[in-house]
Amino acid sequence: MIELVFLQRIYGRVSKRSFEEHIVQICEKLDVEVEKVTILAGDWVKVEVVGEDEVVAANLLMKRVFAPTVTSWNDLHQFSVCNSRITLGASSKTELGVVIHAAPSAVIHALIPLKSLQSSLADGRKFALKRIISLFGLVEDFPLEVRVIDINRSTLQCQVELTENQISIYDNWIKSRVDRLLVFGTLEKSLLRVIRRLNLNRDVISVKSLSLLEHVLTCKLGTDARGLIPRLGKHLPSVKLHVFSPRSILRLIGSRD
Repeated sequence: MIELVFLQRIYGRVSKRSFEEHIVQICEKLDVEVEKVTILAGDWVKVEVVGEDEVVAANLLMKRVFAPTVTSWNDLHQFSVCNSRITLGASSKTELGVVIHAAPSAVIHALIPLKSLQSSLADGRKFALKRIISLFGLVEDFPLEVRVIDINRSTLQCQVELTENQISIYDNWIKSRVDRLLVFGTLEKSLLRVIRRLNLNRDVISVKSLSLLEHVLTCKLGTDARGLIPRLGKHLPSVKLHVFSPRSILRLIGSRD
């Protein structure tokens, strides 16, 4: 048997049962059973798989579900690149909180300094953290790739920054000049079902999943993502919807070419 603790919470419209069914579906072609799905403190998820293909299943799940890249403080070193999730409850006016590991015995929090976000996202402009969060959709549970810049092992404190890869994702979103809608708290199949029912294919170019419950809708040129919120929200209660608008960013920051 293999135990997997994911950097994934269950929240929004998703129940433990529907999450488990989705995990089973991912592994359906393998000789393996999903033995147990456990909800840990903080709503983080642990999955136990057993069977002849359990190693293959574990590798597949770690690719499909956002997985931690570290398991303890000993794994962390300066310049380590880690998966993380935003946790606004651990943030302050000058630092954005993220979680980089979520096992009950070793929850590892880290902080992204405001100055780092101003430099990497806002071209050095002295925007408040709330403004940057709003402009760039840095909402609760957003999956981010970060790099460790400082570790204090005696106080178990860690500072991180966005990686070049993460920054380039935002740069490409801005350069595309089209709105995006962040949809957090539902499975992709449920989201696609609603999009088809509402005939939103006329307004949406694509749906990209950042993780199992976090997705980005790319709108067609000229479509205002904000106009999709009441339509989607009616059919997806408890789901978080946030607009990413290149026009708003460009008005404040200017071209990033």
